[in-house]
Amino acid sequence: MNKTILLVDDDDAFRDAVKDILELEGFKIICAENGKTALTELDNENLDLVITDILMPESDGIELISKIKELRSDLKVIGMTGGGTIASANKLKTSFSGFYFETILTKPFEDSELLEAINKAIT
Repeated sequence: MNKTILLVDDDDAFRDAVKDILELEGFKIICAENGKTALTELDNENLDLVITDILMPESDGIELISKIKELRSDLKVIGMTGGGTIASANKLKTSFSGFYFETILTKPFEDSELLEAINKAIT
């Protein structure tokens, strides 16, 4: 596939697991542990997609996507959330999915859900 994805999540173990899955699928992965460090990667013209956790310390996914839309309005973003209850995750999905995010996945999710979301976003 050779698409480049910026993966942003403050959970090292989760980020590494997702990175491994996506690399096995042929994606090039750039990792960042929060929105602040992710912003430094936005100059990378080869980015095809951003996958970001929404609830993170030091600059969360909402702040990050606001900057992305300001700096790279063409860049697609998939959100992820695992914080709080299912009701709060659903509220985030209802509030932001399709407006800022291509889709929002609720953690934990199946590999197939993630891959389907990526394929929809980049095709």
